[in-house]
Amino acid sequence: MFYEKHSYSYGLHRRCSSLTDTCESFPQGEDCHGEDRYFCSMWRSVGFLMSFAVVLEGISVVSYLIILSGGKRLRESGWKVLSLLIVLGAVVQAGSVSIVA
Repeated sequence: MFYEKHSYSYGLHRRCSSLTDTCESFPQGEDCHGEDRYFCSMWRSVGFLMSFAVVLEGISVVSYLIILSGGKRLRESGWKVLSLLIVLGAVVQAGSVSIVA
């Protein structure tokens, strides 16, 4: 007997179904009323925090390239700023994952 496996894939902003081969926004507006308001606000907060973490990590990569291409003085003092950016990005990611958990 042949069984097809159907699944849903959830992301921070979309939910995709293998049954209909479509993706839709998640959570939807009608899902965020009544008792589900807390879930929606937390899920949207996680989405914002993860997007913010991506921006911080992008800034970290640019800072790294600037430090490497700079002179001796920039290389000596720039690592403090770079490590602060990386730690801040990691803290934002850890906070976001802890909200999901």
